[in-house]
Amino acid sequence: MKLRTGFLRLACLAASAILVTAAPGFAWDAATAVYYIPTTYDTSAKVGTLVKGAYAYLGTGAHSLELGHDQIALTSSGENIQWNYLGLYTYRMPTSQWKAGYSRINGGALIGNIGILGGAIDLYNPYGYKSWSYGLDVYGGFYDNGGTASTVMQYMPYGTYYFLPPYLPGYATITGKVSYVSDSLTRSYLAYEAELKYYVGLWTIESQYWLGETTWGVTNGGFVINNTDDILKDGYNIAASYQLLPKLSGKLEYQSRRGDTTGGSRFQQTKVSYMLTYVF
Repeated sequence: MKLRTGFLRLACLAASAILVTAAPGFAWDAATAVYYIPTTYDTSAKVGTLVKGAYAYLGTGAHSLELGHDQIALTSSGENIQWNYLGLYTYRMPTSQWKAGYSRINGGALIGNIGILGGAIDLYNPYGYKSWSYGLDVYGGFYDNGGTASTVMQYMPYGTYYFLPPYLPGYATITGKVSYVSDSLTRSYLAYEAELKYYVGLWTIESQYWLGETTWGVTNGGFVINNTDDILKDGYNIAASYQLLPKLSGKLEYQSRRGDTTGGSRFQQTKVSYMLTYVF
C-alpha cells in the first residue's frame, strides 16, 4: 500500500512550538507557522515523501489551543497520500500544565484516530526560578487499515532540568524521555530520548538523540506520528532557529534515523525541515 512508503506527521513542529507568553496589557496571544519537510531514504524499498503544512496557536490566560493541518505527497509523483489534522488544548496552572488533544489521520485505506492526554508538574528553586519539570504523556491510537482494526497505546514519562550555564550567556534545558509502546498484537517497544535546547540572544539551538525501538509511536507532544509497522531505531536531530524580525522567526532542522521496514530490510531516513513562524 502506498501509504507505507512514508511515515511522517505534523512533522518536527512541536519542539519549536511557540509557547507564547502574554505581554502585559494584552489578553490574547496568537502565532502561526508554515513548514515544508522533504524526507528521503537510502534504500529503493521506500519512496521519499514531502510534508507541507500549517500550524496555529491561540492562547489567553491559562488556556491555549493549538491546531495543525498538513498533507503528505510522494516526491516521485507528487501524489497526495495522506492528510492529517491536530487539535490540542492546554490548561496552565501556576505550577502545572494539563493537556488533551485529538489527531486524525486520513490516508485512504488507513484511517487513524489518536487521543492525547498529558500533564506536567513544575518545581522552583528558592530564588523563584523553575528548576525541574516532571510529566507524563499518554497516546491512544485506534487504526483501521482496510478493514483491519488495531490499537496502539504509548506511555511517555519525562523530566526536564532548567539551568543557566555559568560559562555561556543564555540558558538551557535538558530533557530525558522514556517511551513504551504496546499494540493489539501484544508487541511492545521501548525507546529513550535525550534533548538539549540552548537559548542565546536571537538564536535557539536544539539537539535530540534517540535510542531503542518504536513503531506506530508518537513524539513531539503529539505532533509527529509514525503510522506504519516500520520500526524506528536510533537517530539524531539538530535544529537552529533565528529571530529574523521582531515577530518573524525561521527554523532549519535536520534529522537522520535508522529503521527496519515490515519486510525486515534496513533503511536510513533523512528529514530536512524549513519553517517560518509569525507571532501576532
